Amino acid sequence: MEDLSKYGFPNADWIQFVIGKALPPFPSHLDTLEIQRRINSEREAVASQQFIDSDFGDKVLFQDYDVNIPDDTLSIPIRLSRPNFRPNTDSIIASLPVYLFFHGGGFLFGSETQDECTCARLAVTHNMIVLNANYRHTPVWTYPTQHEDAWRAFQWLMDNIDVIGGDRLRVVVGGVSAGANLAAYVVRRHQELQRDEEALERPKVCISGLILDMPWLVHPDFYPLSLRSQSHHSYIQCANAPLLPMERVRLFTRLLGPVPEERSSLMRISLDLDDLKNMPPTVVLVAGNDPFRDEGWLFANRLSDAGVQVKGYIFPGMPHAFWKLEELQATSLYRTALEDSFSWLLSEEMSKPEETFQTIGAFGEPTLAT
Repeated sequence: MEDLSKYGFPNADWIQFVIGKALPPFPSHLDTLEIQRRINSEREAVASQQFIDSDFGDKVLFQDYDVNIPDDTLSIPIRLSRPNFRPNTDSIIASLPVYLFFHGGGFLFGSETQDECTCARLAVTHNMIVLNANYRHTPVWTYPTQHEDAWRAFQWLMDNIDVIGGDRLRVVVGGVSAGANLAAYVVRRHQELQRDEEALERPKVCISGLILDMPWLVHPDFYPLSLRSQSHHSYIQCANAPLLPMERVRLFTRLLGPVPEERSSLMRISLDLDDLKNMPPTVVLVAGNDPFRDEGWLFANRLSDAGVQVKGYIFPGMPHAFWKLEELQATSLYRTALEDSFSWLLSEEMSKPEETFQTIGAFGEPTLAT
Protein backbone atom coordinates (compact mmCIF):
# COMPACT_ATOMS: atom_id res chain seq x y z
CA MET A 1 0.00 0.00 0.00
CA GLU A 2 1.19 3.52 -0.74
CA ASP A 3 2.66 5.74 1.96
CA LEU A 4 -0.25 7.87 3.17
CA SER A 5 1.79 10.19 5.39
CA LYS A 6 1.50 12.95 2.77
CA TYR A 7 -2.16 13.23 3.75
CA GLY A 8 -1.44 13.66 7.46
CA PHE A 9 -0.26 17.26 7.45
CA PRO A 10 -2.82 19.95 8.37
CA ASN A 11 -4.07 21.78 5.29
CA ALA A 12 -5.19 25.37 4.79
CA ASP A 13 -8.80 24.61 5.71
CA TRP A 14 -7.85 23.18 9.10
CA ILE A 15 -5.19 25.79 9.82
CA GLN A 16 -7.63 28.61 9.08
CA PHE A 17 -10.21 26.97 11.33
CA VAL A 18 -7.97 26.63 14.39
CA ILE A 19 -6.49 30.15 14.26
CA GLY A 20 -7.55 31.84 17.47
CA LYS A 21 -9.61 28.83 18.58
CA ALA A 22 -9.13 26.34 21.36
CA LEU A 23 -10.71 22.95 20.78
CA PRO A 24 -12.79 21.70 23.74
CA PRO A 25 -10.52 19.77 26.12
CA PHE A 26 -11.23 16.13 26.82
CA PRO A 27 -12.19 15.81 30.53
CA SER A 28 -9.64 13.09 31.28
CA HIS A 29 -9.42 14.16 34.94
CA LEU A 30 -12.92 12.84 35.59
CA ASP A 31 -14.15 9.37 36.44
CA THR A 32 -14.90 7.35 33.30
CA LEU A 33 -18.64 7.21 33.91
CA GLU A 34 -18.70 10.96 34.50
CA ILE A 35 -16.78 11.50 31.26
CA GLN A 36 -19.35 9.34 29.51
CA ARG A 37 -22.26 11.23 31.04
CA ARG A 38 -20.80 14.64 30.21
CA ILE A 39 -19.80 13.86 26.61
CA ASN A 40 -23.13 12.18 25.88
CA SER A 41 -24.99 15.15 27.33
CA GLU A 42 -23.01 17.57 25.18
CA ARG A 43 -23.57 15.50 22.07
CA GLU A 44 -27.29 15.20 22.73
CA ALA A 45 -27.55 18.98 23.06
CA VAL A 46 -25.67 19.57 19.81
CA ALA A 47 -27.74 16.97 17.95
CA SER A 48 -30.99 18.45 19.21
CA GLN A 49 -30.00 21.96 18.16
CA GLN A 50 -28.83 20.78 14.75
CA PHE A 51 -32.18 19.17 14.11
CA ILE A 52 -34.05 22.28 15.26
CA ASP A 53 -31.93 24.41 12.92
CA SER A 54 -32.47 22.04 9.98
CA ASP A 55 -35.47 21.96 7.66
CA PHE A 56 -36.20 18.27 8.30
CA GLY A 57 -38.84 18.76 10.99
CA ASP A 58 -41.84 18.16 8.74
CA LYS A 59 -40.02 15.94 6.26
CA VAL A 60 -39.15 12.96 8.44
CA LEU A 61 -40.98 10.65 10.81
CA PHE A 62 -39.34 8.94 13.79
CA GLN A 63 -40.34 5.71 15.47
CA ASP A 64 -38.62 3.99 18.39
CA TYR A 65 -38.27 0.24 18.88
CA ASP A 66 -36.68 -1.98 21.52
CA VAL A 67 -34.72 -5.13 20.75
CA ASN A 68 -34.94 -7.58 23.61
CA ILE A 69 -31.75 -9.20 24.87
CA PRO A 70 -32.21 -12.94 25.56
CA ASP A 71 -31.91 -13.96 29.22
CA ASP A 72 -31.82 -10.32 30.32
CA THR A 73 -34.26 -7.61 31.34
CA LEU A 74 -32.44 -5.08 29.18
CA SER A 75 -33.21 -4.08 25.63
CA ILE A 76 -31.41 -2.28 22.81
CA PRO A 77 -33.15 0.86 21.53
CA ILE A 78 -33.40 1.51 17.79
CA ARG A 79 -34.64 4.76 16.28
CA LEU A 80 -36.20 4.57 12.84
CA SER A 81 -36.20 7.60 10.53
CA ARG A 82 -38.30 7.58 7.39
CA PRO A 83 -39.32 10.27 4.91
CA ASN A 84 -42.73 11.77 5.61
CA PHE A 85 -43.99 10.50 2.28
CA ARG A 86 -43.86 7.21 0.42
CA PRO A 87 -44.03 6.79 -3.35
CA ASN A 88 -46.74 4.63 -4.85
CA THR A 89 -45.92 2.22 -7.66
CA ASP A 90 -48.93 0.86 -9.59
CA SER A 91 -51.16 1.70 -6.61
CA ILE A 92 -49.00 -0.45 -4.35
CA ILE A 93 -47.00 1.24 -1.60
CA ALA A 94 -43.37 0.78 -2.58
CA SER A 95 -40.93 -0.66 -0.07
CA LEU A 96 -37.93 1.51 0.77
CA PRO A 97 -34.22 0.71 0.97
CA VAL A 98 -32.89 0.40 4.51
CA TYR A 99 -29.71 1.71 6.12
CA LEU A 100 -28.71 0.08 9.42
CA PHE A 101 -26.36 2.54 11.14
CA PHE A 102 -24.07 2.14 14.16
CA HIS A 103 -22.75 5.28 15.86
CA GLY A 104 -19.16 6.00 16.80
CA GLY A 105 -17.68 6.97 20.14
CA GLY A 106 -14.93 4.47 20.91
CA PHE A 107 -17.52 1.99 22.29
CA LEU A 108 -17.82 4.44 25.22
CA PHE A 109 -20.09 7.21 23.92
CA GLY A 110 -23.23 7.51 21.83
CA SER A 111 -26.93 6.79 21.60
CA GLU A 112 -29.68 6.17 19.07
CA THR A 113 -30.51 9.89 18.90
CA GLN A 114 -27.10 11.60 18.67
CA ASP A 115 -26.96 11.41 14.86
CA GLU A 116 -30.58 12.40 14.37
CA CYS A 117 -29.91 15.16 11.85
CA THR A 118 -27.63 12.98 9.73
CA CYS A 119 -30.13 10.12 9.76
CA ALA A 120 -32.96 12.50 8.83
CA ARG A 121 -30.91 13.96 5.98
CA LEU A 122 -30.13 10.52 4.56
CA ALA A 123 -33.74 9.34 4.92
CA VAL A 124 -35.13 12.36 3.08
CA THR A 125 -32.38 12.73 0.46
CA HIS A 126 -32.36 9.08 -0.56
CA ASN A 127 -35.98 8.21 0.23
CA MET A 128 -34.99 5.38 2.54
CA ILE A 129 -35.48 4.03 6.03
CA VAL A 130 -32.60 4.68 8.43
CA LEU A 131 -32.27 2.55 11.56
CA ASN A 132 -29.95 4.04 14.19
CA ALA A 133 -29.19 1.09 16.46
CA ASN A 134 -27.79 1.66 19.92
CA TYR A 135 -25.62 -0.88 21.74
CA ARG A 136 -24.26 -1.31 25.25
CA HIS A 137 -21.12 0.67 26.02
CA THR A 138 -17.96 0.37 28.03
CA PRO A 139 -16.92 0.53 30.83
CA VAL A 140 -19.98 -1.30 32.20
CA TRP A 141 -20.14 -3.66 29.23
CA THR A 142 -16.91 -5.04 27.81
CA TYR A 143 -15.90 -6.86 24.63
CA PRO A 144 -17.62 -8.52 22.78
CA THR A 145 -20.98 -7.22 24.12
CA GLN A 146 -21.07 -4.41 21.56
CA HIS A 147 -20.70 -6.84 18.65
CA GLU A 148 -23.36 -9.15 20.04
CA ASP A 149 -25.77 -6.21 20.34
CA ALA A 150 -25.03 -5.12 16.78
CA TRP A 151 -25.88 -8.59 15.54
CA ARG A 152 -29.12 -8.60 17.54
CA ALA A 153 -30.06 -5.32 15.89
CA PHE A 154 -29.49 -6.90 12.48
CA GLN A 155 -31.50 -9.98 13.46
CA TRP A 156 -34.34 -7.65 14.45
CA LEU A 157 -34.12 -6.02 11.02
CA MET A 158 -34.23 -9.42 9.28
CA ASP A 159 -37.32 -10.38 11.27
CA ASN A 160 -39.13 -7.05 10.88
CA ILE A 161 -38.14 -5.67 7.48
CA ASP A 162 -41.60 -6.28 6.03
CA VAL A 163 -43.26 -4.69 9.06
CA ILE A 164 -41.29 -1.45 8.69
CA GLY A 165 -41.79 -1.36 4.92
CA GLY A 166 -38.20 -2.10 3.96
CA ASP A 167 -36.87 -3.57 0.74
CA ARG A 168 -35.17 -6.85 1.64
CA LEU A 169 -32.98 -6.64 -1.47
CA ARG A 170 -31.61 -3.18 -0.69
CA VAL A 171 -30.10 -3.16 2.79
CA VAL A 172 -27.00 -1.08 3.48
CA VAL A 173 -25.08 -1.54 6.74
CA GLY A 174 -22.64 1.06 7.99
CA GLY A 175 -21.16 2.98 10.85
CA VAL A 176 -18.72 5.62 12.01
CA SER A 177 -15.44 4.84 13.80
CA ALA A 178 -16.19 2.10 16.35
CA GLY A 179 -19.60 1.74 14.72
CA ALA A 180 -17.87 0.90 11.44
CA ASN A 181 -16.19 -2.00 13.23
CA LEU A 182 -19.63 -3.27 14.23
CA ALA A 183 -20.94 -2.82 10.70
CA ALA A 184 -18.06 -4.81 9.21
CA TYR A 185 -18.68 -7.57 11.77
CA VAL A 186 -22.39 -7.74 10.95
CA VAL A 187 -21.65 -8.07 7.23
CA ARG A 188 -19.09 -10.83 7.79
CA ARG A 189 -21.42 -12.75 10.08
CA HIS A 190 -24.29 -12.36 7.64
CA GLN A 191 -22.11 -13.92 4.95
CA GLU A 192 -21.54 -16.91 7.22
CA LEU A 193 -25.26 -17.13 7.92
CA GLN A 194 -26.05 -17.15 4.22
CA ARG A 195 -23.88 -20.26 3.88
CA ASP A 196 -25.65 -21.93 6.79
CA GLU A 197 -28.62 -24.13 5.89
CA GLU A 198 -30.39 -23.00 9.06
CA ALA A 199 -30.49 -19.50 7.61
CA LEU A 200 -33.37 -20.67 5.41
CA GLU A 201 -35.60 -20.34 8.47
CA ARG A 202 -35.13 -16.56 8.46
CA PRO A 203 -36.46 -14.05 5.95
CA LYS A 204 -33.81 -13.51 3.31
CA VAL A 205 -32.17 -10.09 3.45
CA CYS A 206 -29.56 -9.01 0.95
CA ILE A 207 -26.85 -6.66 2.20
CA SER A 208 -26.31 -4.59 -0.91
CA GLY A 209 -23.70 -2.22 0.49
CA LEU A 210 -21.34 -1.39 3.36
CA ILE A 211 -20.32 2.08 4.61
CA LEU A 212 -17.11 2.31 6.66
CA ASP A 213 -16.79 5.93 7.82
CA MET A 214 -13.46 6.79 9.52
CA PRO A 215 -13.39 3.11 10.55
CA TRP A 216 -11.69 1.69 13.61
CA LEU A 217 -11.17 -1.85 12.33
CA VAL A 218 -8.20 -3.16 14.31
CA HIS A 219 -7.39 -3.59 17.98
CA PRO A 220 -3.94 -2.00 18.52
CA ASP A 221 -2.57 -5.32 19.79
CA PHE A 222 -3.30 -6.86 16.38
CA TYR A 223 -2.22 -3.99 14.14
CA PRO A 224 -1.20 -5.46 10.74
CA LEU A 225 2.53 -6.01 10.35
CA SER A 226 2.37 -4.54 6.85
CA LEU A 227 1.40 -1.22 8.44
CA ARG A 228 3.47 -1.43 11.61
CA SER A 229 6.64 -1.90 9.56
CA GLN A 230 6.17 1.52 7.94
CA SER A 231 8.10 4.30 9.67
CA HIS A 232 5.30 6.83 9.24
CA HIS A 233 2.18 4.74 9.77
CA SER A 234 -0.80 6.63 11.13
CA TYR A 235 -0.44 5.41 14.73
CA ILE A 236 2.91 7.24 14.77
CA GLN A 237 2.26 10.21 12.52
CA CYS A 238 -1.15 10.98 14.04
CA ALA A 239 -0.27 10.16 17.65
CA ASN A 240 -1.09 13.71 18.75
CA ALA A 241 -3.83 14.43 16.23
CA PRO A 242 -6.63 16.77 17.33
CA LEU A 243 -10.01 15.28 18.29
CA LEU A 244 -8.64 11.71 18.47
CA PRO A 245 -5.02 11.30 19.62
CA MET A 246 -3.59 7.85 20.26
CA GLU A 247 -3.90 8.46 24.00
CA ARG A 248 -7.69 8.42 23.52
CA VAL A 249 -7.51 5.29 21.38
CA ARG A 250 -5.58 3.56 24.16
CA LEU A 251 -8.24 4.62 26.68
CA PHE A 252 -11.01 3.16 24.53
CA THR A 253 -8.98 -0.01 24.08
CA ARG A 254 -8.41 -0.44 27.84
CA LEU A 255 -12.11 0.00 28.53
CA LEU A 256 -12.98 -2.79 26.11
CA GLY A 257 -11.26 -5.18 28.49
CA PRO A 258 -9.19 -8.21 27.53
CA VAL A 259 -9.34 -9.33 23.91
CA PRO A 260 -7.66 -12.75 24.00
CA GLU A 261 -6.01 -14.06 20.86
CA GLU A 262 -8.56 -16.83 20.41
CA ARG A 263 -11.45 -14.32 20.50
CA SER A 264 -9.81 -11.46 18.63
CA SER A 265 -11.44 -11.97 15.23
CA LEU A 266 -14.03 -9.26 15.86
CA MET A 267 -11.30 -6.65 16.32
CA ARG A 268 -9.22 -7.64 13.29
CA ILE A 269 -9.60 -7.21 9.56
CA SER A 270 -9.10 -10.19 7.32
CA LEU A 271 -6.68 -9.41 4.51
CA ASP A 272 -7.18 -12.78 2.82
CA LEU A 273 -8.62 -12.26 -0.65
CA ASP A 274 -10.71 -15.44 -0.48
CA ASP A 275 -12.35 -14.14 2.70
CA LEU A 276 -13.10 -10.78 1.11
CA LYS A 277 -14.22 -11.68 -2.40
CA ASN A 278 -17.92 -11.95 -1.50
CA MET A 279 -18.12 -8.68 0.41
CA PRO A 280 -20.80 -6.28 -0.84
CA PRO A 281 -19.94 -3.02 -2.63
CA THR A 282 -18.19 -0.92 0.01
CA VAL A 283 -17.48 2.74 0.69
CA VAL A 284 -14.51 3.68 2.88
CA LEU A 285 -13.98 7.26 4.03
CA VAL A 286 -10.80 8.14 5.92
CA ALA A 287 -9.32 11.34 7.33
CA GLY A 288 -5.68 12.14 6.60
CA ASN A 289 -4.73 13.12 10.16
CA ASP A 290 -6.42 10.21 11.92
CA PRO A 291 -4.77 7.26 13.72
CA PHE A 292 -7.26 4.97 11.94
CA ARG A 293 -6.33 6.26 8.48
CA ASP A 294 -4.02 3.46 7.35
CA GLU A 295 -6.11 0.49 8.46
CA GLY A 296 -9.18 1.87 6.70
CA TRP A 297 -7.29 2.49 3.46
CA LEU A 298 -5.54 -0.89 3.64
CA PHE A 299 -8.90 -2.61 3.95
CA ALA A 300 -10.29 -0.63 1.00
CA ASN A 301 -7.34 -1.66 -1.15
CA ARG A 302 -7.59 -5.32 -0.17
CA LEU A 303 -11.30 -5.32 -0.99
CA SER A 304 -10.48 -3.87 -4.40
CA ASP A 305 -7.77 -6.51 -4.90
CA ALA A 306 -10.39 -9.17 -4.13
CA GLY A 307 -12.63 -7.83 -6.89
CA VAL A 308 -15.10 -6.05 -4.61
CA GLN A 309 -16.53 -2.80 -5.90
CA VAL A 310 -15.12 -0.03 -3.71
CA LYS A 311 -15.30 3.71 -3.36
CA GLY A 312 -12.51 5.15 -1.24
CA TYR A 313 -12.24 8.76 -0.09
CA ILE A 314 -9.33 10.46 1.68
CA PHE A 315 -9.75 13.90 3.26
CA PRO A 316 -6.18 15.27 3.46
CA GLY A 317 -5.14 17.09 6.61
CA MET A 318 -8.41 16.46 8.43
CA PRO A 319 -8.64 14.80 11.86
CA HIS A 320 -11.02 12.05 12.91
CA ALA A 321 -14.70 13.10 12.87
CA PHE A 322 -13.84 16.54 11.46
CA TRP A 323 -17.30 16.70 9.90
CA LYS A 324 -18.79 17.63 13.27
CA LEU A 325 -17.25 21.07 12.78
CA GLU A 326 -19.62 23.05 10.56
CA GLU A 327 -17.10 25.83 9.88
CA LEU A 328 -14.82 23.57 7.87
CA GLN A 329 -15.18 23.58 4.11
CA ALA A 330 -14.24 19.90 4.23
CA THR A 331 -17.47 19.20 6.13
CA SER A 332 -19.53 20.18 3.10
CA LEU A 333 -17.31 18.03 0.87
CA TYR A 334 -17.68 15.13 3.29
CA ARG A 335 -21.48 15.32 3.16
CA THR A 336 -21.40 15.42 -0.62
CA ALA A 337 -19.14 12.35 -0.67
CA LEU A 338 -21.45 10.51 1.74
CA GLU A 339 -24.55 11.34 -0.28
CA ASP A 340 -22.80 10.34 -3.51
CA SER A 341 -21.84 7.06 -1.83
CA PHE A 342 -25.45 6.21 -1.03
CA SER A 343 -26.54 7.16 -4.53
CA TRP A 344 -23.89 4.75 -5.82
CA LEU A 345 -24.79 1.91 -3.46
CA LEU A 346 -28.49 2.24 -4.24
CA SER A 347 -28.02 2.53 -8.00
CA GLU A 348 -28.35 -0.36 -10.41
CA GLU A 349 -24.96 0.23 -12.01
CA MET A 350 -21.73 0.87 -10.12
CA SER A 351 -18.36 2.21 -11.15
CA LYS A 352 -15.39 -0.08 -11.51
CA PRO A 353 -13.24 -0.28 -8.35
CA GLU A 354 -10.13 1.15 -9.94
CA GLU A 355 -12.00 4.32 -10.91
CA THR A 356 -13.31 5.21 -7.50
CA PHE A 357 -10.40 5.96 -5.17
CA GLN A 358 -10.45 9.69 -4.53
CA THR A 359 -8.55 12.33 -2.63
CA ILE A 360 -10.84 15.14 -1.56
CA GLY A 361 -9.05 18.40 -0.94
CA ALA A 362 -10.23 21.07 1.44
CA PHE A 363 -10.97 23.28 -1.56
CA GLY A 364 -12.25 22.42 -5.02
CA GLU A 365 -13.47 19.27 -6.66
CA PRO A 366 -12.39 15.70 -5.84
CA THR A 367 -9.54 14.34 -7.93
CA LEU A 368 -8.45 10.78 -8.54
CA ALA A 369 -5.74 9.64 -6.18
CA THR A 370 -2.38 8.91 -7.77
